[in-house]
Amino acid sequence: MQVFRRLSFRLFSTSIVDVNPLSNDKQLVEITKLMKNYNNSHVPIRTYALFEWMINIIDLKPDLNCYLRVIRACTDLNNRNICEKIHKFIDKDQQLSSNDHLQLQIKLIYMYAKIKHIEAAEQLFRLIRNSLSDISLFGTMFKGERVR
Repeated sequence: MQVFRRLSFRLFSTSIVDVNPLSNDKQLVEITKLMKNYNNSHVPIRTYALFEWMINIIDLKPDLNCYLRVIRACTDLNNRNICEKIHKFIDKDQQLSSNDHLQLQIKLIYMYAKIKHIEAAEQLFRLIRNSLSDISLFGTMFKGERVR
């Protein structure tokens, strides 16, 4: 019988994130909750740091909710390089369903518009508008245009 040690990690808070490799789904839920808390506490850099730790240190794949949290953090950070890095990471993720990928692209349009990187927002808008006739896509683009 093999004995597994339980490991935990404390990242910038009093919350403890369990990094037991046997419970990846549970870990992802806990990490996403922590990201939500960081975003609501107006410390988006911690959300981004937690995302980087999650993918680079413990090699845990993000899900839709995790991506939504980190996109919000990137918007609040207002850092074009970080936004583009997250965008590339999302584009490379082959495990996302087409609906999840489309939803994330709409969020990325809003993110780019909010940080005033209108060229990237327009490029994404043109890319997905042919595959989607949803009025909310146009609303997202217009919201971004108003923050100029």
